Parts: sequence; C-alpha cells; structure tokens
Amino acid sequence: MQPLYTVRIKLFTTIMKRLLYIFILFYLPLIAGAADNGAGYPNINIGVLSQFHIMHNQSVDFTPVNDAGGYGLTWERQMYLRRMRVLIGGNISERTSFFFETDAPNIGYVYPSGEKNMRLSVFVQDAQIQHVFSEHIGFIAGLQLVGITRNGLQSAASLMAVDYGTYQFFASGPLDNLAGRDLGINLRGFLFDRRLEYRAGLFSGKNDDRTSPYRLTARINHSFFDREAGFFYTGTTLGRGKIISLGGGIDMQHNYYGIAADAFFDYPVFQFGSLTSSMSYTYIDSGKPREGQTDISAQLPGQNIFFFETGLFISSLNFQPYLKYELKDVREDNNDNGVANKLRSGNRIGFGCNYYISAHRMSIKLLYERISGNYPLVDSPYYESVKRNRVILQIQYFNF
Repeated sequence: MQPLYTVRIKLFTTIMKRLLYIFILFYLPLIAGAADNGAGYPNINIGVLSQFHIMHNQSVDFTPVNDAGGYGLTWERQMYLRRMRVLIGGNISERTSFFFETDAPNIGYVYPSGEKNMRLSVFVQDAQIQHVFSEHIGFIAGLQLVGITRNGLQSAASLMAVDYGTYQFFASGPLDNLAGRDLGINLRGFLFDRRLEYRAGLFSGKNDDRTSPYRLTARINHSFFDREAGFFYTGTTLGRGKIISLGGGIDMQHNYYGIAADAFFDYPVFQFGSLTSSMSYTYIDSGKPREGQTDISAQLPGQNIFFFETGLFISSLNFQPYLKYELKDVREDNNDNGVANKLRSGNRIGFGCNYYISAHRMSIKLLYERISGNYPLVDSPYYESVKRNRVILQIQYFNF
C-alpha cells in the first residue's frame, strides 16, 4: 500500500498535467490572433531599483574556548548595495505583456575573509511573458518568482520591512532556484468578480537528470475589498488602498512538499494613516524518497516557519513604525539528524521605522533585530542558544 502523501502527489500531478494539455491544445493557438494592432503597442518602460545598506551586525565566534565560556560576539560593519536592478517591462498587445529584470546584488559587501566584493556580477533575475485570454485564464512563462506565501511574492520595491522574511525562500537552494526564481509556466486567473486569484505552476525545480519530475505549485488568494491584479503583491499601500486578503498554497517535488497559509490587512485607520499587518505559516515535510528519487530531506528537513509584521503609517509625517517577528522550528527527529537539525532553528524579533520621502520611490528605513540561534558546544552532544543584535539602515530609490 502506498503512503497517503504519495497518492496525493500523484493525484495532484495528474490534475496539473491535464490542465497543461488543455491549455496547449485549446488556448495556446489563440495567441497568434490575439495581438492588438491599435495605437500604443508595443510600449516599453525602463526603471531602476537601488537599495543601499549600512549594517552593524554581531557575528558569532565559531570557535568557543570551552563549554563554560560559550560563544563570543563581535560587531561587524558593512556598507554595500543590497540590490542594483534594471527593470524593463511593457505590453506587446492589449493582452500580452512582458517583464525583464537584472540584478547586481551585494556590491561592496565584505566577506568573513576580509575580501570586499567590488565585482559587478550582473545576472538575469526575471524574464517572463504573460498573456491573458480573459480574466478567468492566462499564463506566465519564463524565469519568474515562485512562492506560496504573500511575502514570498511581494515586490522588493514595496516591502514594508527592510527585506523579505528571512525564511521565505527556504526552498531556493535545494530546488536549484535563483533568488527564489525558477523556470516554468504559471496558469493564472481570477474568479468570483475578480476577488479570487488562482495560480497553478509547472516548474523545472531540482534536476538530478533529465528524467526528474517537475516541480508543482498552486496558490489561491481571496481579496475582500480592493482587488489585486498585478503579478507582484504589495507590502504596504501607504494609506492608498483597502486590502484584506486570505491566501494559501502548496509546493512539491520529489519527496518534498510545503503547505502555507497567509493573511494580509492594509486599511485606513481614523483620519491619520493606515495599519498594515501581514502573517504567514508554512509547514514543510520531505518524508522519505521513493525509488529513483533524490533524498533532499537533509537540505529541507521537516520544519515550521512563522512570519509576522505590522506597521502604522502616519500620513501627515510620511512615517511608519513597525514590528516584525519570525520563527523557524526544525524538527529534531527528522532523518535522525537530531541536534544537527536543531542548529537550523531560530527566531528573530525586530523593531523598525520608515520615512517615505516620495512614497516607495524614495525612502529611508531603519531596522533593529534581536536574533536567536543555536550553536554546537565543543565535545558535547548539546547546543547553546545565542542571542545577537543587528542594525540596518536602508536608502532606497525606485522608479518604474
């Protein structure tokens, strides 16, 4: 008898393949006749996103003298370009659009060896094309952001905090992603008066060879007030929107699967601004591989991930204080790794404030975080919980 999760994965795979076949046979041929030859097409927009960071971070001394002495902390400083992106997007026709983005991250970042990264390593981060047949169905193909939570699908330019949740892109490395992006095709559409959004994706994922199974993702998001039509979600509207939404998703390949649920609230309060709150919960299980499959449970052990942030935007001051909390709890008994897995667990709480000079186009953000993590003790099967501090100042310029 097959395990229940195996039956579910096979059923989900069969449904996804059928949807893809229907799409290829009945919808793809319509693209040739879908172009709008009217005025204004094609059109192209070009933009940039620059985020400069000044960071003071306490690093952990990984060579404790002895168990009693524990770990030492050393303050490190950094000045670097966290992101330097060029964005190109536009419309080929009324129903066909494209988006292309490059990035040159962490310019000036100093590695533990003392080497300063001054190499301009530019790579393609997004390269996708979208065609909409109707509000009910469309597709997005190419290199694109893959996520099953709202925070993992937000635009880096409109995040409320300094960066994404620390654990949002947990599967990026083990599934051969690039900065949370994967190659594939996403079916996307809206139902029930455009309030319910669905996404169903087929992606390359991790490839042991050319016979590896596809990576499958699915997500739904229901908006109760303002409808969100863009591919990227916003992190905060700065008092310009009324968004209350609930979402959830699933991500699976090989013996790994992740299930997530999230909620988002961005709504005006009284007369002076708006309240933004976002939270998500993700459960991961890698189980045991079936015959012929790669065991990635060592890279993606069973774990629970929780993310929460909330902030109050004061419109008269263009000022937004906020609070964030993150938790990553890795099961100790997964694949008999015991303490080795517990060393991956941790949590962090942060307090920050943002000053918006020109909305998301120009902003200054400050974040303080208290970070808790586990580190092994010398000649001992136990570990020690160490708390450290980090302060980041970000200056952002964005135009697109």
